[in-house]
Amino acid sequence: MRHGPGNNRQGMQVMKLSRLWSSDMLSAAFVIALGLGGLAALGNAEVGTASEMGTGYLPRLITLLVLGGGFALAVLALLRDGEAMPELRGKPLALISLSIAAFAATVDQLGMVVAVVSSTLIASLASTESRWRETILLAGGVALGAVLVFVLGLQMPIPIWPR
Repeated sequence: MRHGPGNNRQGMQVMKLSRLWSSDMLSAAFVIALGLGGLAALGNAEVGTASEMGTGYLPRLITLLVLGGGFALAVLALLRDGEAMPELRGKPLALISLSIAAFAATVDQLGMVVAVVSSTLIASLASTESRWRETILLAGGVALGAVLVFVLGLQMPIPIWPR
C-alpha cells in the first residue's frame, strides 16, 4: 500500500479544510453577503413581470445574479485548491474602511472632487509603498475621471465642488 497525502484520510481532511478557508472562499462569502444584503435592502419592492416591470424588477434581477455568482465562486473554491488566507492586518483594513466612509460622508456637502481626493489620500495611508507625489497625481486623476463620468457623462446630481 502506498503512503502519501493522496492516500491519507487525514491529508484529505486538511485539504478540504484549506479549501473552506481560502481566499477564494472568502471572496465567495463576500459576494454572497452583498447579494443577501441587496435582497434585504430591496424588501418588498414591486417586482412585476418581464412585460410590466415594477420598480424592483431590475434591482432584484441584478441582486439575484450577484448572489448566483457568489454561489458559483463558492463551488469553484471547493473544487480547486486556492491560495491560503492572507494574514489580515488591522491598519490597512481600518484605513480602507475609513476611506470609504469619508467619501460617503463628504460627497454630498463637499462635492465629488473633495470627496474623491480625501478618500484617495486616506486609502494611500494603508500601504507602506505609497509615495505622496504619485498619490496626489492619482487622486487628481481619479477625481477628474469621476467628475467626467458620473457628473458630466451620466448627469448624476452630485455637486462637483463644496456647496
